[in-house]
Amino acid sequence: MSGSSQVMLKTSFWTNVFIVGGLVFLALVFYLGAIHLPNSDLEKTVSLSRNQGEGKDGVINMSDQIYPHILEFGGARVWYQEKAPPNPKCDVLLLHGQAFISQTWVDLGTVDKLAEAGCRVVGLDLPGYGKSWMASRGQDPIKPPGFLHKFITAAKMNKPFIISPSMSGSFSMSHLMEHPDDISGFIPVAPMATENFKPEDYKKIKTPTLIIYGEEDKKLGVDSYKRLKDLPNSQVHVLPKAKHPCYLDQPDMFHHLVTEFIQRNSNSKD
Repeated sequence: MSGSSQVMLKTSFWTNVFIVGGLVFLALVFYLGAIHLPNSDLEKTVSLSRNQGEGKDGVINMSDQIYPHILEFGGARVWYQEKAPPNPKCDVLLLHGQAFISQTWVDLGTVDKLAEAGCRVVGLDLPGYGKSWMASRGQDPIKPPGFLHKFITAAKMNKPFIISPSMSGSFSMSHLMEHPDDISGFIPVAPMATENFKPEDYKKIKTPTLIIYGEEDKKLGVDSYKRLKDLPNSQVHVLPKAKHPCYLDQPDMFHHLVTEFIQRNSNSKD
């Protein structure tokens, strides 16, 4: 082999080494950035969502942004996103059903509507759904009873209104029963787990409650209402021509009812 050929081979070899090394380094940086978890103060990062907007002269209006957050609970990663006006007058926690995630509320416009009404809005991916991870084997699992109290405390929410459809009732119903004074208002939408409590348990709860379900939801909607109606400070609205996820069939009506209920029952933080 000639000397020039050997030089070319060596050059090609080291060129490949540098290229591969550079790619590995970039991949490592991306990976470490992706899994970075805040340990104490909640980390705020601008979300690259459709809700980013520009204000006057092209300056981004930060109040128009949705911010993602990550919290850790016993080895599990819990992801949520929030949007808030500069001086929110109340907090709202959005839960979701089994077939949905927090992004459902963003896409439906619920997050925007409630933020425009002056609320700090938090959309949570419940454990095992969306971007939230369950704990690995051998670590403490997240159990529905008690989880919302821990989350609300960690996210520094102030007596939130809780919107709880379907499956999320397995988390919200126990929270309502155990911490009714920590909730400004409860908005169950055909929730699960209502059968876990007796009529006398419901009658003790004074939390303002807006019961919503779809006219065509003949199973869980009707069954849950039969129990929830024992809440003494409750009212019910049946959305016409709406199925189990009634907020999808009647979003305008749903938003109007929810916003009016929150505005009527919210207490100023001043």
